[in-house]
Amino acid sequence: LVDKEKETARLQKELDQIESYLLGVKKKLENKEFTSNAPQKIVDEMKEKFAEAENRQATLNEQLSAFT
Repeated sequence: LVDKEKETARLQKELDQIESYLLGVKKKLENKEFTSNAPQKIVDEMKEKFAEAENRQATLNEQLSAFT
């Protein structure tokens, strides 16, 4: 049995953290100075992590909507 309020709060907290992370990474990736000066490997890793975080965000939104 799942406590609906606790699970909703947990999901919302994780979603807030993911969204904050996404904002930070997006700012870095949009910064032309960063993308031109950073090693391509780092930029590619950030893009991959960004995509993974977007997928996690979508999953959390689906889970959250199931509880509301």
